[in-house]
Amino acid sequence: MKQGNVLYHFKRHLHLNTIPVNFRMSNNRIFSSRVLHYVINKRRFSIQAKKLSSKGLPFCVMNAAIEKDETFHKNSEWYKVLLEKHSQMLNIAFAGGGEKATLRHQKQNKMLVMDRIKALLDDDSDFFEVATLGGLAMEYGNVPRASIIGGVGRIHGKLCMIIANESTVKAGTVYPITLKKQLRCQEIAEQNRLPTVNVVESGGAFLPLQAEIFPDKTTGGRVFYNIANLGSQNIHQIAIVCGSCTAGGAYVPTMCDDVVIVHKNGTIFLGGPPLVQAATGEIVTAEELGGATMHSSVSGCTDYFAENETEAFLLGRELVAALNLTEYGGRTHKPEDPLYDPAELQGLISKDNNIDIYKVGEVTGNKLRAHVKMMASVSCAVVPKITFIIGNSIGPVSHVMGSRSMSPNFLFCWPNAVIGMNEPKEMIQALCQENFSNSQMTDEEKTEAKTKITEKIIRETSSFYAASRLWNDGIVLPEDTRKVIQQCLNIVTAYRKPRDTQPAFIRM
Repeated sequence: MKQGNVLYHFKRHLHLNTIPVNFRMSNNRIFSSRVLHYVINKRRFSIQAKKLSSKGLPFCVMNAAIEKDETFHKNSEWYKVLLEKHSQMLNIAFAGGGEKATLRHQKQNKMLVMDRIKALLDDDSDFFEVATLGGLAMEYGNVPRASIIGGVGRIHGKLCMIIANESTVKAGTVYPITLKKQLRCQEIAEQNRLPTVNVVESGGAFLPLQAEIFPDKTTGGRVFYNIANLGSQNIHQIAIVCGSCTAGGAYVPTMCDDVVIVHKNGTIFLGGPPLVQAATGEIVTAEELGGATMHSSVSGCTDYFAENETEAFLLGRELVAALNLTEYGGRTHKPEDPLYDPAELQGLISKDNNIDIYKVGEVTGNKLRAHVKMMASVSCAVVPKITFIIGNSIGPVSHVMGSRSMSPNFLFCWPNAVIGMNEPKEMIQALCQENFSNSQMTDEEKTEAKTKITEKIIRETSSFYAASRLWNDGIVLPEDTRKVIQQCLNIVTAYRKPRDTQPAFIRM
């Protein structure tokens, strides 16, 4: 189904781009007629496409009735289980560092992170947050929102990436997952040429995990590399220093194009007063060492002195208002209401995820070669790419359909999504066979081991596990998919200058 310059692919993924591919349906027919037949969970549907010529739309609209039978209601009940788990995880994420940490933060006359973001935005209800569930149930514990909040919103009408430390989570301490999220936000900013506002209050790296934070190419130093390169591409970088920026956290504001610092709260230094005293014997206050007055009048590391956070965010808004940005997306249109109730989608999602609408690569009979053609085309496409995993994302086909490896502009999952090298049942069977062959284990021990293997595979292939590890940009509920697509299209078309595709080598 082609709509303008965006082609929708429905399979295990919903993938938006302009790659020309044939649709092969599960009944082994290529989609070329006005009637579409397909099978979902062994139930056959016929959808008659109709042209809405009265509205002058250059595409067809499907007209279908959904039978709300026993299977539909079973699916709906299973979806409620997923929805409950999603709600529980959101509650953990939104709680931040907990009640005590929140009260301690507020006693220091500091705004909470979401209040800071609201002070920047024109309309906080339109804030498009990325990876809200990142950092939950990690090997080193829960790190709500990965200890950093990232997302896109409008400041004086201009779309901006906002990256803000969640300082109630261990004073904004940086964990490995924090870095991964920060780097992902910077990648989104670079792909879509979004000016970035960094709201900074960080205690630096979590030292027990320094080996996962400091030395590699895609760890701590990459944040600084990205700030420099974004600035060199005229993608403006702004920092608002609201609290302590210590050690590696000190480099983020200092490398930005414009820096605002809050008096008596904001500080920037590589080592704080205790370290100075231990190293030199000198006793100095944080304000004297790296406060707003010192940096604004002596070091030159900051540009704007703010008496309080309210003033700081007003200054931040004025800095964005002064940016000269070229918009290429043209006028943005709000989508029309869907023809059918999006809430009905929950009844079409099966527990076994068996949504096989078509199979990529069987058009020519040479599956490997067809996969390679599609993978090369997706890899080299310069148009915006948006991927939704709505069912199983298994093996190389996930790359063919725009996986994280293909660098789509955005990638989301429905709660029922499954991501893995093989189908979970196949992996469980293979692991059990490997572990139990020539084993002296009793039947009871084998049963216990199989249970542990099954739990591990099911957990690690779930959408929730993927979201916490930032293998996607978040979990989107089916009924919210349309809104999220609109937000993504606004972002990817705003400031990106159209480019010509450099074709990949394809073995014909």
